[in-house]
Amino acid sequence: MIPRRFVKKPANFRPALKDQQASPPNNLTTQKAQENQAADLIAKGATERFQHFAAGASSSIPALRFDHKENCLHKAIAGGHMAIACFLLDPTNGWATSLVNHRDIYGRTPLRYAVEAPSRISVDLIDNLLSGGAKDDLSEMLAHCVMQASHERISERLIAADAKPSYAMARLYNLPMQSRAHVHEAVTFLGSRGIDNALMFQYAIAQRMHRAVELMALVGHNWSEQLMLAAERLDSSTVQFLLQSGVDYASVLTKLITNQPGWYGPDSARTYALASLSKGREDSKLPPRWEREALFWFDQRGMSTAVRKLRQWNPSTPLSLRDIAQCSVHTIKELQKLGVVPEHALETVVHHGNLALAQKLVAAGVPTAALLERLQNDSDPARRLSNAKAVRLLVLAGADPNLLDDDQRQGFRKLIQRVSQSSGDDIVRRMINAANESAADELSMLIHDPKNTGMAVRALKTLVDLERPRVAAMLITCGLDAADALIATVSVAEPDWGQAKGLIQASEAIRYPDESETDLLTYDPERHSLQNQVLFALTLKDQWDLAAKFIPNLTCGSWALLESALRHDAERAKRLHEIGADICRAFFIALQTKRYEAAARLMSWMPYKVYDAQLRAYKALTEPYVRALAQDCLMLRGANITATLLLTAHLGLEEATRRLLSQHPEAGKNALMELSGNPPRHDVSAKLQFLLKAGLDPYPVVFELATNPFNATNLTRLNNLAALGLTAARDALQGNILKP
Repeated sequence: MIPRRFVKKPANFRPALKDQQASPPNNLTTQKAQENQAADLIAKGATERFQHFAAGASSSIPALRFDHKENCLHKAIAGGHMAIACFLLDPTNGWATSLVNHRDIYGRTPLRYAVEAPSRISVDLIDNLLSGGAKDDLSEMLAHCVMQASHERISERLIAADAKPSYAMARLYNLPMQSRAHVHEAVTFLGSRGIDNALMFQYAIAQRMHRAVELMALVGHNWSEQLMLAAERLDSSTVQFLLQSGVDYASVLTKLITNQPGWYGPDSARTYALASLSKGREDSKLPPRWEREALFWFDQRGMSTAVRKLRQWNPSTPLSLRDIAQCSVHTIKELQKLGVVPEHALETVVHHGNLALAQKLVAAGVPTAALLERLQNDSDPARRLSNAKAVRLLVLAGADPNLLDDDQRQGFRKLIQRVSQSSGDDIVRRMINAANESAADELSMLIHDPKNTGMAVRALKTLVDLERPRVAAMLITCGLDAADALIATVSVAEPDWGQAKGLIQASEAIRYPDESETDLLTYDPERHSLQNQVLFALTLKDQWDLAAKFIPNLTCGSWALLESALRHDAERAKRLHEIGADICRAFFIALQTKRYEAAARLMSWMPYKVYDAQLRAYKALTEPYVRALAQDCLMLRGANITATLLLTAHLGLEEATRRLLSQHPEAGKNALMELSGNPPRHDVSAKLQFLLKAGLDPYPVVFELATNPFNATNLTRLNNLAALGLTAARDALQGNILKP
């Protein structure tokens, strides 16, 4: 290192004078010093010293900023120094307007700081902030305030200043609530101040709160009505917002199309509403999922006129071969008239060997003559064999055999002769060989004979056992009625469950040439599965003894429950639950498929399953968003209250138990239902006796169970309650049913 005395100085070097060696402080340095001093005084709560400091830096006070860009007022409120905060808000100082509307780095105003620490501030401070010109959304501030402990004084003041409890509740709904402290108390407080559901819905929609709207639908608010009203007033922005949530709106379509008798003119509000929905979906670039659901809904009820109206409002909605296969012949006929059936659908399915769909298309009036002529005149040798099979399949589907040329007629005769020579086990072998060789024409003719149905089922089971379900599926597409075969299999005294499951596997393996594996995910494959379709059909025919065999051997019955909810059929849902259908899984499926209103109906019909659903939700729902939505819904429906009630009974907290039973009588019913599902044990009996002592009224539950005592589930619950020492249950079992 070179000593300083040897460093050469530049020619223009001048030694600094003594008064130049310390340059005067600039404005930035002064402000930083003031900020440090202000922060220190506020942190110490030194009111007088801060006032003295402020007098000397009056013009700078609103401009002072701290670590998170907060101002002096933020700092005073955060520290709980009300005297300093009130001094800053004093109108004579002229700082209030600048201070109250400044936001820190996280977007929080001084009022937000205040409502998030209600136990440390006074009502006067809220008044001063409001009179100082705070422009905060008071309903939003109320939502933050009620989530804190000891919030009541400040919350009441905000409500008096025109904060809307309904708006605040919507804001609570818009964020996951289950894991947040004081959420139950917050919901209870807002509910006690009067919640207007319509107002809450309108606010959530106006603020574009997707989650709040979804949760409101889940807890039973009328989402469909909001969509219908928006569509009728041509509110395209709201229509798009509601459609983008993905929630099921098939019921809105069916109601708009069917509610008014006769055809409606172009000036009808319903016409505009349908047009608004159609445009909203197209503008949002959404797939026509719920339009397809509406189509199936009309099809199941034989409403061909409604099908025509639906297609007129959604002409661009494509239909796949699987869609068409799920429709009846009458519906396909309407779709054919509208030009919706794909032009080459019949040719595609006969080449693919699907006789079942080909028969539907021919019966619906799809032309066959031109197709027969084209197939027979095709001179390409590479396609000759496949064309010959397609021609024979077309004739089996219902085309005119007189249109066959000599070669095809001769080939058809040979096929008939070959099939007629088969008998017994030879038929099963031939069916298996035909399926393996994709000889759909021969297989179809073998299955066509009703005497061969049993052998077709045997052949199908053999192929499934050989782990060839795709090949086994050919027997169904070539004419085997899988639904009838499944019913026949299950109807016997000792069903062959292996054979029944083979039919189900083969049915699931059916594929159409215009679809990919990912396309299947949009079809609710479990809903349209063979066992669930047959189960629900049996309930519609009131064949409950046979339906009971399906659960749990072939299905858990959850989709049949959900179908009942979609039809608003509470009685059918309760009967299904009685024979063992899993309502919790039905609720989870409704959540995952965004059928929120159906989910709400399920839980309103059987509220005592809410607690059970909450226990299962974490494992059953893997997607975090859906799981949180489910947990919030169940919490709002009382699952947490039921759990708390059972816990207070277990701990012997009599006063807390009495209060819960008084404030939430439905939780008492749910708790009793929960206890009735357990086998008699000393700890369960102790809980029950404690609840009865605390004021639980058992008669509503006992009466509900006793109205159908021959139901196995109800009888088990009554026996459990009687064994636990409940006198009312013993009386009910002896026939002494007392109305509550």
